[in-house]
Amino acid sequence: MKILVCEDNFVDRKILCNFLQQYGTVDVAANGREAAEAFEGGITEQERYHLVLLDINMPEMNGHEVLKAIRNLEKEIGAVSSSHAVVIMTTSAEDPVTILRSFREQCDGYIKKPVTKEKLKTELAKYKCFNTI
Repeated sequence: MKILVCEDNFVDRKILCNFLQQYGTVDVAANGREAAEAFEGGITEQERYHLVLLDINMPEMNGHEVLKAIRNLEKEIGAVSSSHAVVIMTTSAEDPVTILRSFREQCDGYIKKPVTKEKLKTELAKYKCFNTI
């Protein structure tokens, strides 16, 4: 499994990477622009990401902008919902407007920070491709 962790906070990024590295190759992006470029690069190199953990509040491009870019790239290559990357938004915001906006923009999941192994495991268990987690 190929995983992209998009997180500008070093500690949060480290925690996510430590947990996820046992399930596949983990790449990191420290800002939104890096995240969008990494995702596009994965498509170009035919090594698409299966899972993206995406912080909403990041510099250069926020998580909502990155999510739109991801879904637009997938639409361009004809990825259908069963083959698109699973995108889980991570944020400290828990207001209904932010949550609804994330799902309207086609995220698959939403985890309120702090992200713990338990929260992440629970969220990942919802997706068939992660039955080993």
